[in-house]
Amino acid sequence: MDPKMDSGFLNSVQSVEHDYDVLRELLPEEVIGIMDQMLCFEEEDFVVSLYHRRLLDDFELADISTKIEDAVAYVTQESASMDHPYRDALLSRLKLRQMLLSAVQLDGIVDHQRAKLWEGCLELLPVLSETNKLGVLLENSFSIKIQRKLASCVPPRPIVKISIDEALSRLNGICQNGRDAYRILDSQDGTRLTSLVFCEMRVLGTRSLKQFLFDDFEELVLPADLLIDPANSDVEAPQDPRFQISKMMDAFVTKAADCFLNISRNLCMNRSRLRRVLCRNAVEWENLQFDAERIDTQLRKYTEEKPIKERSASNEELWSFPLSSWAYYYKLRQMEWIVQMGFELDIYQVDELAGMYWYLQHLASTRLQHLERIRTFSTHRLKRIGKPTLKQKTSFRRSFSFLDFATLEASATQSFAEGLSSTAPIKIETNDQASSILDFADQALRAAKKDWEVISKAKAETAQCVGCEDWWRISVKNVVRACITANIMIATSKKAMSKAASKDARDILKVEVVKSNELYHAWWMVPRISAKQPSAM
Repeated sequence: MDPKMDSGFLNSVQSVEHDYDVLRELLPEEVIGIMDQMLCFEEEDFVVSLYHRRLLDDFELADISTKIEDAVAYVTQESASMDHPYRDALLSRLKLRQMLLSAVQLDGIVDHQRAKLWEGCLELLPVLSETNKLGVLLENSFSIKIQRKLASCVPPRPIVKISIDEALSRLNGICQNGRDAYRILDSQDGTRLTSLVFCEMRVLGTRSLKQFLFDDFEELVLPADLLIDPANSDVEAPQDPRFQISKMMDAFVTKAADCFLNISRNLCMNRSRLRRVLCRNAVEWENLQFDAERIDTQLRKYTEEKPIKERSASNEELWSFPLSSWAYYYKLRQMEWIVQMGFELDIYQVDELAGMYWYLQHLASTRLQHLERIRTFSTHRLKRIGKPTLKQKTSFRRSFSFLDFATLEASATQSFAEGLSSTAPIKIETNDQASSILDFADQALRAAKKDWEVISKAKAETAQCVGCEDWWRISVKNVVRACITANIMIATSKKAMSKAASKDARDILKVEVVKSNELYHAWWMVPRISAKQPSAM
């Protein structure tokens, strides 16, 4: 058998079991090296199968915590015989493990304390990065023999090693997610992210699932509307229109609940799986939209809705279709995410980028038009009320605030996607054509930059990012940076073409596609365009 073909190959003098002596004495720098190396392995997926390995589940967390405390006490006592840099490095690593263990315990710690523990872990990670150079790696302390018992394929795959910087970056992301999760749970503003935790048809133990959806209906399509009036549930006379309205709205809530809550559930998945699930969800929302349209039609008999006359030669009657409009909005939103995540995951080929960004701007444009339609009917309903009460004014104000921000975000997405659809490599051809395309892209990208800068200044309540504001602002800031980069790229291209003697843009401009992990924002693949150097004669 060839060891090059089989990572699990053992020669005649090697044993299956690892022969490293775990009781041997170690220098402080060797302990640091082992502790850091433990962060740098990517093992098999233990979720599906443990491959007959035990994960120390017969040890109580309290016992492990006690051992860590004993180790801290020992290192502290040995301070006289140990250089301070090594002592501090060991203590920081022990403290990190102690905090991680406490943060994931199920009992004994309240939620606001967990958030502080995750925050403490984040504060220690830079210390680990700075002191990693003190560690010395013992090569024989880790062995690929364990893969013989873990690997789910034959021959067993070698252990994947990652750098300490990448390992700490991933651990940093885990700690940020842990911290932000408890910030979200502390939020009291009814943000959609609270749907991550619900049980027995109640969200966070405070609101019914029905009320949770009604709040969203009110914000998007039904401000101060009879359809979501809580008093409808108190009517018991079948002949009363409100009884029928309550009955039909309850039926729709039952149909829509899973689809709506799955949006937040699915965001917990890894990005590849999330995109696949979103593709399936789009079909479910399509079916929900058809059901909602049927219910909307039936509800007209009880709400006595009056249509809007279209100001055109056809004088067509337009109906609001509120529930169908609600479903259509979320379907469009998820379709945009599907396309955007395709850029993030590097799914598209180079010659597909222009077409996918054109499709993204088409989806954003469609969502923009749909939001204007929703606004038209909400404005019409407000005018019909005449003298709204304070409660009604508050409801409409909240709805229009949401529509304003959603419209701005859709416009920004459309403009940016439109600009990038014109700058993809496949579009750059003749000089005259390229100049025209670049002028069009420049106009779209300037509009996108303006919109995204306005978005970046929005309040957390307006952007509905309470509990994850830091992450949201960083993300939007990176989009603004991507816009600026795109504008600079356009200016560079125009300057190069104005000075060139050639009439073929392909002789003037060099276009490179940048990988998603090298971009300011993974959803916006701004190409790298530069002037070609004249060839040597």
